[in-house]
Amino acid sequence: WIDHARFRKKHNVVIILDKVPANTPEKIYLTGTFNDWDERDRNFRFKKNENGKWYTVVKDVHADFEYKITLGDWETEAVNEFFMRPSNSVYRVGSPDTVHVTIKNWMSLPYK
Repeated sequence: WIDHARFRKKHNVVIILDKVPANTPEKIYLTGTFNDWDERDRNFRFKKNENGKWYTVVKDVHADFEYKITLGDWETEAVNEFFMRPSNSVYRVGSPDTVHVTIKNWMSLPYK
């Protein structure tokens, strides 16, 4: 048996938040299988780009990964328009290296 994932070329994946609720604080984090689901990992804190959109980078990706977006803990993760927690998002190797996400609401924050 050969683990072909070891031989895949590593690349960076950029996650861009195209839209966030008006009540979004300044600390947004990406969490997932790439960081053992650490919901406050400073290495994956979103920053604003020159267009004012939030982004973060997952470096040296060579395998699929699951992820979610939080405000630093599970009580404030991104949720859908009905305030329901969605399934984990999945990035698949071979997909475009830039992923665009829209955040509808944050759990435990009032809707605005």
